[in-house]
Amino acid sequence: MKNDLFSIGPFTVHGYGLMIAIGVLSAYYMVEYRAKKKQMDWEKVFPLTVWSVLGGFLGSKILYLLTRLPDILANPALLGSSIKDGFVVYGGIIGGILTAWIYCKCTKWNFWKIFDIAMPAVAMAQGFGRIGCLLAGCCYGRELDPANPIGSCSTIPPMHQMTSHFCRRRLFPVCWILQTASCCLHCRRSSKQTDRWRAVI
Repeated sequence: MKNDLFSIGPFTVHGYGLMIAIGVLSAYYMVEYRAKKKQMDWEKVFPLTVWSVLGGFLGSKILYLLTRLPDILANPALLGSSIKDGFVVYGGIIGGILTAWIYCKCTKWNFWKIFDIAMPAVAMAQGFGRIGCLLAGCCYGRELDPANPIGSCSTIPPMHQMTSHFCRRRLFPVCWILQTASCCLHCRRSSKQTDRWRAVI
């Protein structure tokens, strides 16, 4: 695809990195806005975002290395290139959530409350990330006509476009609605019961 968008001197702007940055920044500002609106300790949102992003990158890299473990064991020289390239988004989500949980434990912040307001933003960031995957040309399937590289064939659906659309247009509002329902439960139930509902949601 077109991962190198443009260059300014020796500096090149890559589509994948740009989309990841847009996703992280948009998620951060959304969580901060919602934390202020709910009168939470919003000053903790920035360090929480930094640690979650670091944990997410670490988790995505670890899972990527695990997926390539047989090849690396067969040829240890691949470890160098595998460390520099490649991420798996599911590892990033797991690593980010785990890091956020550790941060909340260390700062005595209610994890479920921040989890409620953060997950819609995570879904939105995932949508931007999938656009980055499309630009980078990773997660490729069947080879297509160079004249129509973004098209799809009858047997291979355009997963990047579909996932991005799903995260931004479907998963994002669903998370928002579920979070609102969770807040309604919080008003009517004890905190212990509410926490159980949040865990399910």
